[in-house]
Amino acid sequence: MTFDSLEGNTAGNKAELKLRGGAYSYRTIAEFMYSMEKSGYFNNPQLSYARNSVVQGQEIVGFEITSGILKKQEAR
Repeated sequence: MTFDSLEGNTAGNKAELKLRGGAYSYRTIAEFMYSMEKSGYFNNPQLSYARNSVVQGQEIVGFEITSGILKKQEAR
């Protein structure tokens, strides 16, 4: 799994994260999102998109994940 970009946004009391990147399989993306959810630092990770593409002759799955970020005191 690779990450191409990471964006953060805060509006009021909300903090959001947007990750874009590529992986070799949909399963890898799902496992990463599961790890995010279980870490206690991310709130409701959502897959915005995942699509197959070819980069330098290699098939990859491009993706975008958005998630809320929990403040330290909110983390489990």
